[in-house]
Amino acid sequence: MPLRVLVTAYDISPVESRGSFRSWGTDSWNLVDQLSRFCNVSVLTQSGNHEDILESLSQGALPQVNFHFVDPPQNWLSRFQGHKGADDVPFYLWERRAFQTARVLHKEKAFDAVHHLSPGFPSIPPLLSSALPIPSLWGPVTSEIKPPRNGAGARRSLPDRLGGGISRILQTTGVRHRRYPKDGVVLLSDSAPEVVSNFPSGARDKFFLFPIGGISKSRMVKAASLSESRGEFSVLAAGDFRFADGYLMLLQAFFEFSREHRNAELAVVGRGWQDERIGRLMRELSLGSRIELWDWIPRSDLQEKLAQADVFIAPDFDAHTASLCVDAMAAGVPVVTFQGSGAHIFVEEGWGIQIRWEDPRQIIGDLKEALDALADSSDMRRRMGRAALRNVRENFVWEKQGKMLNSVYSQTLLQEESIRVEHTGKGRFFY
Repeated sequence: MPLRVLVTAYDISPVESRGSFRSWGTDSWNLVDQLSRFCNVSVLTQSGNHEDILESLSQGALPQVNFHFVDPPQNWLSRFQGHKGADDVPFYLWERRAFQTARVLHKEKAFDAVHHLSPGFPSIPPLLSSALPIPSLWGPVTSEIKPPRNGAGARRSLPDRLGGGISRILQTTGVRHRRYPKDGVVLLSDSAPEVVSNFPSGARDKFFLFPIGGISKSRMVKAASLSESRGEFSVLAAGDFRFADGYLMLLQAFFEFSREHRNAELAVVGRGWQDERIGRLMRELSLGSRIELWDWIPRSDLQEKLAQADVFIAPDFDAHTASLCVDAMAAGVPVVTFQGSGAHIFVEEGWGIQIRWEDPRQIIGDLKEALDALADSSDMRRRMGRAALRNVRENFVWEKQGKMLNSVYSQTLLQEESIRVEHTGKGRFFY
């Protein structure tokens, strides 16, 4: 008999958020889709995506899944909407309301397990972990991304600083009573020592490496970048500009790079609160003819542009836009990103380059060197592109992740076996 599972997901949606490359909602939808292949699933979420979910269900999506909606306090939600650093405040408030609903649902349906798909960091276990007296799974959980301060010096507005301060108070006081359940399993997207150290030693015997983000077989893009050079060197960057320093460094590095590579082109795709600073720097460097700044476009359109690019650069420090790297690798495109950014969990030496973040001069210099190396060697680009494409096929296709998730459930909930992380690189996932 299939397991009865309650999934708690603050953000889940069958469609991507218009105007943003943050993919957590659609990633959660795809994971629930895979989970429903072998479990009876009920989903507890907030009603922000209510209409999209009901429309998708009416068209036959997720036929075996039941959805239950709980609203966060609307008067508080509007105060923190869109403020950098305060995104997790509405989640904390929603979680407290969902606590009681989860208990009522458990009395009605007698779940075998609860799976928390709501975003979070290893230092903040979900309040809902203690809501039900059944085994719980949490994740995939990503490492906490802290943008460095010694970059171009982006300033945060007063509301942003206030929201971030409230978030820190909630993390250090309001959640301190939370305990990791004895029957809990944690899906980690990164097994770096600083991530693992956030967990008590008693919880570490049920870690499981599991990728965050993925791509369906139907959206795998033909690796056009593996063909012969077209005579131009095309660089594509994309993200939400929530932390603009990476983009400002990229523009300055490309300015230096383009002096020696007259046929190089850069396109930057996205929309966010820092667009004006980026546009101003473009004008100061007189790069109008070499650089295109595009507004946000759907992921399907971005994938088509990726298939025509020679290299993809991920300058964002937002963990929830990092899955753009999966799209790039699926197109057979080498990836360049910063160490410590959200994309670092996807990038390894075989198919990408990580730039150290120490000081502006070093960052710009290393970025230029990476572009020089990729521009001067089509063989290097093809080799890295093939490795990237192979990595996606092996680890990031949603249908394969469903099999991985089934393995987690079978080994931890059905057989109650402990699992330890085994891996040979942060870009590969082994079970």
